[in-house]
Amino acid sequence: MRPLSYALMAAAAALATATTASAAPATVVSATFGLFAPPGSNTAPFTSTNVVPRTANTNYGWLMVVRTDKPTVHWREEFTLPAPAATWGTDGGAKVSTDRKVAVTERDEAPQDGLIMNVWTVAPDDPAGHYVIKVSVDGGPEQRFDFDVQ
Repeated sequence: MRPLSYALMAAAAALATATTASAAPATVVSATFGLFAPPGSNTAPFTSTNVVPRTANTNYGWLMVVRTDKPTVHWREEFTLPAPAATWGTDGGAKVSTDRKVAVTERDEAPQDGLIMNVWTVAPDDPAGHYVIKVSVDGGPEQRFDFDVQ
């Protein structure tokens, strides 16, 4: 009986060490902002830019390549508009401020080949002007994306 309990304690210690080692926060290798082509489009799937056309149904957002041993990462996005939005697409779980100018989204996501992203779509009544998106991954340094909707 004693050898089994020692074996279990050794296995538990090894598992705890492995879990602790893999719990290190993800590292952002690269981050970019731009336009996403609509599904079925004959254009490049992503174009890096800091100008978003104020055209309904234009898809835009950020991409990040992260390095991690964890199966999922936690990201937090703070999205600030120059004026209140008439509508916010909150089906992704965004929490909108009372002045309707800021939305915060938090997600746990499994990177696909190290890639994570978030995409927004221009609504017909979105305000023109300077927008800011700040994203942190696993509580690490913020990545800031400044862009203009015009």
